[in-house]
Amino acid sequence: MVKNAYFSAISSVFSGIPLASKPITISEYNHGYPNRYRAEMVPAIAAYGAFHGMDGVMFFEYNSDVNSTWAADKVGGYFSIHRDHSTMSLFPSCAWAFRNGLITEATPTLVNYSEKDIYWSFEKDNSGRWGKYVPYDFRLQLTHSLRTNTYHHAQGLSSQAFPNVSNGTFQTSTQQTTLNTQTGLLTTNTPRFVTLTGFLKDAPNTQVGNFTLKSASEFGALTWVSLNSKPLADSDSSLITIASQTQNTGMVWNATNTSVNNNWGTSPTSVRPLAIEARLTLTAEALRIHKLSTTGQIVSTSDVLPSAPNTFDVSFVQSTDQTLWYALQAIKKSDLLLSVTTSNPSGDVVNVYPNPAQTLLTVDFTLSAPKPVSFEIYNAAASMVFNTTNTIGVAGNNRMTVNVQYLPNGTYFLRVGSQVKRIVVSR
Repeated sequence: MVKNAYFSAISSVFSGIPLASKPITISEYNHGYPNRYRAEMVPAIAAYGAFHGMDGVMFFEYNSDVNSTWAADKVGGYFSIHRDHSTMSLFPSCAWAFRNGLITEATPTLVNYSEKDIYWSFEKDNSGRWGKYVPYDFRLQLTHSLRTNTYHHAQGLSSQAFPNVSNGTFQTSTQQTTLNTQTGLLTTNTPRFVTLTGFLKDAPNTQVGNFTLKSASEFGALTWVSLNSKPLADSDSSLITIASQTQNTGMVWNATNTSVNNNWGTSPTSVRPLAIEARLTLTAEALRIHKLSTTGQIVSTSDVLPSAPNTFDVSFVQSTDQTLWYALQAIKKSDLLLSVTTSNPSGDVVNVYPNPAQTLLTVDFTLSAPKPVSFEIYNAAASMVFNTTNTIGVAGNNRMTVNVQYLPNGTYFLRVGSQVKRIVVSR
């Protein structure tokens, strides 16, 4: 669909009907299955739905083909989204962006109809039940939001001026969503939400906001959303979703790869893994990436050091990552400062950097009075790998350097007196 000259699924659904004075609801929406490009559906309706001021959408349909159970791991119908991971995986990020207003609604262009315009429109509306007549090019809905102002205007369409129609590349009037139907790429760029959807393999070095797609193995959809009120550039918590294609076991396509006819196959479903190289630009000392399970639980964690200040080169290899969801935690410089707690009533403060460390770990600590200070480092198995107990700290500022170059990469815990801080060794 992203290479369709009119992007018809979107441009037609928002054309002609919405009244400026009424809510807009899309009562049935889908990109039919089997579809090797269905991952485009959710980012597209989220971006254009928000742009057009859509108040709600119902996706058709969920689970009608397996009414006896909610657990069957099979896509069983042309419109079913049940167990279609290429769509279901994108709902958390896109729904979050839509419901929290991360995509700007357009100021609509108002269309005035006369009663005569409406009377004669029935004669022009000869597209059958799957189409409708509108007095403008459908492609205008890819750049502008057109809403009906009245059906009782004296002059009606005879006095109506419409915006110019774009061709090939369509950018919304808010300048947030861009569709290139020649390259087949749809992008949305807002401070807290970024998407790239379409033929990602053919779009190397595409920059969308703070995200740069360096390379991708196939067609797919990628979203990056801030999970708090901060923009992605400053957010310490965000989510990346990567989706491609889903099919059942034993599903057989015809010779032209346009249909499976009746060869739907059986459970379980499988997902086509993507390999993506990306560059993220955000304020952080390090980037912690949590691979999530199908229920959003952390399965494994890795840390990425910056290749340049606030610049992180990241690889997402789903064949080994075995996930569609990546939770990102930006490790800020402020995270390296240990907070004063009830277990530290003296008011001593410890600052640890760089964290992650490669060779040397610096520990700055401020004491309210001279005292001996112990330093201990424990690995993830709770085994002590470093300690010193003969350091006498002076009142005021102190500094100690610990050589960690011989420690294996991983997560450790540094204990300074009564305070504990998680540190990372990564090379």
